[in-house]
Amino acid sequence: MKASKLILGSILLTLTCCLTLLSETESQHAIQNYSVTIANNPPTIGTPTCCIEDQCGTSYTPRQAADYSITCYATANDPNGYLDISQYGNGRLTFYKNDSEETGTEDQDIRYTKSHCTFSNGNGQALTVNCTISGIKYYADAGEWIAKIYVTDGISKPAYSTMTLTINSQVAIDQTPTLDFGTMDIGSAGSSSRLGYNNVQAITKNTGNVNINLTITAPASMKCSVAGNMGIGNITFDTAENTTYPGKCHLQQGTITPRECQYLGLNIPDQEDPAGNYTATTYWGIAIPDGVSGTCWADTTFNAIQA
Repeated sequence: MKASKLILGSILLTLTCCLTLLSETESQHAIQNYSVTIANNPPTIGTPTCCIEDQCGTSYTPRQAADYSITCYATANDPNGYLDISQYGNGRLTFYKNDSEETGTEDQDIRYTKSHCTFSNGNGQALTVNCTISGIKYYADAGEWIAKIYVTDGISKPAYSTMTLTINSQVAIDQTPTLDFGTMDIGSAGSSSRLGYNNVQAITKNTGNVNINLTITAPASMKCSVAGNMGIGNITFDTAENTTYPGKCHLQQGTITPRECQYLGLNIPDQEDPAGNYTATTYWGIAIPDGVSGTCWADTTFNAIQA
């Protein structure tokens, strides 16, 4: 009986030891961090839509002597999110003639590079780029032009897209509205300010964007308020100031062209940047026949024809 107790006692002792070791084991936690650096990805931009003044499309005809603006907008996308563009980047628009260079100094005939741009409609990776160039001159050359819109995120090389537009020819002139020869006697010629000379000045200004020639359309006569009519051929002109009457060209009923009067081959150029000889000056005189009295008048029409 003693031996059995000792064995049991030994077994109990061993179990107690083992249970004590298990209860004293401690738990531990180790933290592992993860990190990655996101590379900058360049933006892209879609094909722009462009509007010149109130006309959205691919062509525009300038109004006479009226400067204009172009506005282009396009959707840009940035894989890093639209804030990458709106917070750190910018937009830009250039407008230049297709047969010229985009880069270079501003040139009112062929190149415009100063624009104002804003961003709108930002959502996710996309936003809208809106750019405007103001003050495009009415005499900017007619022909094919390129609108080129850029976007950048401030780090990457700018992305761009283009649209081709046609600036149509505008044939237009501004003409001295009234020629007053003054009060003259029967049988006198020239004008009251200088008898015997063509010295009443008329100015024709090219207000379009192409070179022009002129023709003049006149009635048969000047009507007089009291008595008689005066043949329209009594009115003459010259391209040199203060030439003796008659001038080298006479008005006639109908239209006179450079064939009837070579001095109408004036070839008035459109205005150039920054200036140019875009006007033509003619000098006029009249001869007063017998049989007329009162105030005599006639309306003539100056016609501009693309040279």
